[in-house]
Amino acid sequence: MKPYMIIEDLCENCKLCVLQCKRDKIYIKDGKVTINPDSDDCIECGHCYAVCPVQAIIPGNMRALEPIKKSFNIEPENILGFLRKRRSHRHYREKEISEDTIVKILEAGSYAPSGSNKQELFYIVVKDKEKIKLLVKHIMDVYKRFYSLISNRFIKLILSIVDKRVKDKKLILDLKRMIDMYDEGKDPIFYNAPLVIFVAADKKKSSTPYDDAVYSLYNMVLFSESIGISSCINALAVIASRFNKKIRKFLKINKNFKIYSSASFGYPIYNYKSLVFRKYPRYKIL
Repeated sequence: MKPYMIIEDLCENCKLCVLQCKRDKIYIKDGKVTINPDSDDCIECGHCYAVCPVQAIIPGNMRALEPIKKSFNIEPENILGFLRKRRSHRHYREKEISEDTIVKILEAGSYAPSGSNKQELFYIVVKDKEKIKLLVKHIMDVYKRFYSLISNRFIKLILSIVDKRVKDKKLILDLKRMIDMYDEGKDPIFYNAPLVIFVAADKKKSSTPYDDAVYSLYNMVLFSESIGISSCINALAVIASRFNKKIRKFLKINKNFKIYSSASFGYPIYNYKSLVFRKYPRYKIL
């Protein structure tokens, strides 16, 4: 949201907006805070509007938003507890997620930070059961083909020069387990979730497309958790989209966009009752 004008009768000339602006859109002229009409160097971050204590700045869309309320704050121990309790789910109830709820989840994703405030993300929502099944088939085609390749000793040796992970026995076992599950009529990718969301970014316009998509996805994951909807972040689907054009065609993705993150969502059959241990963070303070 670009600054459009400053209401001089309200402005206290505190200069906080000038301090926040890292470009030259807002500056001091004749001792007063002024919007530079000749500058297009504005990334529309809205910091100037957000920091103003009296809402003296009118944004370019002419829409005033409510001030930040104290009730929006969360106690530190509650945030940490919420992050600790969130876990991946792979067992979902056969209950649809309403369109209104889906829109709220996507809105949560849109509030994630993006490089230079580009906000060049696009969300692909798949909620039709038959379409999810077809999507799983396209994804599994990739992993079946890959398993077939690494099952050949000569090809495996060549691939290992590029990526040492193909020698990982656990990787091979996991692939075999996925394929066996799929051949048994199960869904080893989205686990029959009623909702799958892909996050794509414009490769040409985004300055940090991967980061933007990951931040956005996790915003959606956390918000979903807060309203009783569980999720499972899925890198397998993202990787498969690189190797199967049918997936991109199925999802109707513009050629300038690339998928960077995805997750399944659904109401859980059960809830976790206890926290678990995590590795203590390794760090260095300089």
